[in-house]
Amino acid sequence: MPFLNRTCSCFIWLALATTFVSAASSRTYADTSLVAINQKHSDNEAAKLAPGMISTDEFEELNAVFSPDGREFYFCRVVDGVYRLFQMNKQPSGSWSKPKRVHLKERDAYEIVDPWITPDGQHMLYISNAPVDGFPDGSVNIWAMQREGEDWGAPEVLPKPVNSDGNEIYPMPVNSGNLYFNSTRINRGNDRDIYVSVQEQGAYREPVNLGPPVSSPYREGDVYVAPDESFLIVTSAKPGGFGRSDLYISYRQDNGTWGETINLGPKVNSEHYDYTPVVSPDGKYFFFTREGDIYWIPTNSIGIEASDHRQNHR
Repeated sequence: MPFLNRTCSCFIWLALATTFVSAASSRTYADTSLVAINQKHSDNEAAKLAPGMISTDEFEELNAVFSPDGREFYFCRVVDGVYRLFQMNKQPSGSWSKPKRVHLKERDAYEIVDPWITPDGQHMLYISNAPVDGFPDGSVNIWAMQREGEDWGAPEVLPKPVNSDGNEIYPMPVNSGNLYFNSTRINRGNDRDIYVSVQEQGAYREPVNLGPPVSSPYREGDVYVAPDESFLIVTSAKPGGFGRSDLYISYRQDNGTWGETINLGPKVNSEHYDYTPVVSPDGKYFFFTREGDIYWIPTNSIGIEASDHRQNHR
């Protein structure tokens, strides 16, 4: 497959930096009750999402991503050792279609994982180890696809300074146009921190490490950021948690800094590695991954009120 050239990549990157910010403020956000697949739930603990349909015994699943209008749901599944993207659609009756694999228009042989859709619904970001000129072999970069009707266009790698010679994972665009993600750009080993690339005048600036208390001397992983950047939820291996890596919440302070990270507690965290945090667009549900399955719990069960989150989308 031919490598993508920088001119093409810069075009879609410029579109990302300039188009979805204003559109996000006018979008109507529908109820995203995917969990209405006849699932009962206890407020005392998280439950597997749609066992047998989404979370299966046969495959490893992760990620839980809604389109902003709540009509599409995406997750990833490991098939023959490679991360693949799957999609479900909300029907007029309110039911959901069965999962089907999304085939990329180019580079379909390579992995696609950690997808996220921009606030205007017009671009999907994801990460992949697909080879590309200008980056080391085997590096994991952030890619983007533009919506083309009911499909997604050919993927294009985002240029530097967002991508680096290290690994970038879990891209999270927000209403302001800022882009949050995890990166090993300082040390290509196990040192993972949370960064933000600020969008200014249609361009993305050099990514900045969020620093403590979000980035710590311990390994951070995936980060979910509320659309208005009022709070974030991050995976961290810092000591004092319940397992190998826990999910923590941090609130934006009046002075613009991030507050101390607070463990989300035993309803979410376990002795295992808990990661890929997501709050649904309607603010009602929290999703994450554990041991090859996707879990969910109502946000009000863990102290995140839907009313507080919905205002972020108005």
